[in-house]
Amino acid sequence: MNGILSRIKYNRVTASCYDILLRTRYTQPDMYIFVASTGRCGTLTLASICSALRNSVALHEPLPVMFDDYAPGRDRKQYFESLFYIRKRINIRRSSANKNYYIETNHQFAKNFLPLAVDYFRDRLRIVHLTRDPLSVGVSLYRIHSIPGRSALASSYLISPSDTSNLIAMEDLFSGNGKLNHDICRCLWYWYEVETRITMHKKTYPDVYWRTVTTEDLNNYDSMIQMFASFRIPETDIDVRKLKSAVGRKNNQKLEYKTNRIDVDLASDLHEQLLLEMERRYGKGFWMSREPVAESGLKHCPIHKGLGITGC
Repeated sequence: MNGILSRIKYNRVTASCYDILLRTRYTQPDMYIFVASTGRCGTLTLASICSALRNSVALHEPLPVMFDDYAPGRDRKQYFESLFYIRKRINIRRSSANKNYYIETNHQFAKNFLPLAVDYFRDRLRIVHLTRDPLSVGVSLYRIHSIPGRSALASSYLISPSDTSNLIAMEDLFSGNGKLNHDICRCLWYWYEVETRITMHKKTYPDVYWRTVTTEDLNNYDSMIQMFASFRIPETDIDVRKLKSAVGRKNNQKLEYKTNRIDVDLASDLHEQLLLEMERRYGKGFWMSREPVAESGLKHCPIHKGLGITGC
């Protein structure tokens, strides 16, 4: 009986009907803001900062998180499409009903469902590219035992170097007997793989408005005000007191998990060697965007109700 009820509740027809009901009964947010990042760079802090927007919902990795937890042999693309349209979009609609802004900080976004969100939310979508320097991210992953392709913690959250869809193929070195088989190299590689994928997404979706923010910006009140202003969010929609209390606050440090030790000089040296090898294979600055994206203005944005926008 439970299996029958589950099939009735979780299918594309039921989800589409529920989606229509939610859209007709409740107002939609003017803006859906998602974060593209590697993780370990302040996504939870950014969610707290964005919660300063009045009449908003700001969530960090809400269910379904969109992990790589599908059954072996299942078509990956079909799995995430099904999960997004049957469950993810409904949860987003439900949690953002009658809100002006929906914000989700989830580093599975760039990895597993960014194209689906672009297709579904279209002109209401904004993406924050949150980035931190690769050495800091790599060391942080290493210290919490989140080793791509190795540890249990990384199996759902992170891309494996052996993934056939990778843009930066380095598994041959990580599995060899040289210096680059150190686990820190897998963590450093992960940063470049994700950043390269984000660059690919920027080129694929040039009409989406992207805003690049660094981890250091999360400590600066003016930088966060500028971020909101770049989205053309009115100042009256910002709870200044709440924003000031959220800026600079460190969250999700996972101090209890940071038991894996590594010498920073060793990590830095291996980073240099790994980068040289990746650049030999893929060229200088292979992970960086070489084409302008819509970060300088909202020339592609629509006119949204309630945002005080008279033109783009």
